[in-house]
Amino acid sequence: MKGEFAVYSDADIFGLTSKEDIMDEVVGEVEEFFRDKRKGQVVSPARFTCEATDGRLVVTAGASEHKRLIGLRAYSTFGEGGADPQVTVIYRMDGSLRGIFVGEEIGRIRTAAINAVAVKHLSRHDSTVLAVVGSGRQARSVVPYIARVRQLERIYVSSLHPSHAKSYSESIGASLAGTGIDISVAESAESAVSKADIVLTATTSSSPVIRSAWVRSGQHISSMGHKFRESHEIEPDLVRDADIVASDSVQQLKSYGPLFFVDERSRERIIDLAELIDGSGRSDEDVSLFLSVGLAGTEVVVAGKIISKLEDCQNGAERNEMNTLG
Repeated sequence: MKGEFAVYSDADIFGLTSKEDIMDEVVGEVEEFFRDKRKGQVVSPARFTCEATDGRLVVTAGASEHKRLIGLRAYSTFGEGGADPQVTVIYRMDGSLRGIFVGEEIGRIRTAAINAVAVKHLSRHDSTVLAVVGSGRQARSVVPYIARVRQLERIYVSSLHPSHAKSYSESIGASLAGTGIDISVAESAESAVSKADIVLTATTSSSPVIRSAWVRSGQHISSMGHKFRESHEIEPDLVRDADIVASDSVQQLKSYGPLFFVDERSRERIIDLAELIDGSGRSDEDVSLFLSVGLAGTEVVVAGKIISKLEDCQNGAERNEMNTLG
């Protein structure tokens, strides 16, 4: 009903979003959004940036006609530490406010789910070894989601800072406890890549952390870091050399214009991930590359799903309380 909505913080949803069944549902929600995009049932414009002297406000907005939801996510880069806090606002398409989230978690899990969907549809089905180059928060978030779409047996971790790689591997080991996945620190990024079926780069590096020469036939690479001419975590040659190059938002990449890290000819090779959902897939020999930039609107359906789950939990608790009192 109009006028009824709740405001949620990260603390309200942390316990929920770490559950395996919820991760599966979030991935399913994002996967469905890509299917709807292919059908023309979503709105996903490029992000809007409002520049000021000491920082900027960034807004992504999107809509799902299928889910009858529309909304936005906004964050600023003012002050020390850069971005956040983020605000995600979701409306129903009858004009009523569905809910508001304050914090990073919605943005983090929708990015993790996008990359899990990319791995599901671009990597070989028999992929069991993952290399992670990077040890920050986003790298920590996405690996459990990738583990939901591929039967991983081993993860190699590499970081520019060896101590970070060690603490990261321990953290991921705790989050994947009971899965039987072996996690170890690689001697180098090249060593990690050479052993992997799937390579994930999730860094803040302004220079390439992996090289095209390291990549072998049949591998999949997902890049979550910078993709600008003056700051990019993968070599432009990877875009030229890969057999399949996809992005969640080709429109967003086009908005970068001459600031994008590859030339026009290489840019023309990039196709929309939505076109590969439930498609013919890849051959076992193909090298595939995914350029993650953040598809607008995915946060809307993810937030809608989380609100529904929170409401289910609340209703279940109220029923249990009534039964106890009765």
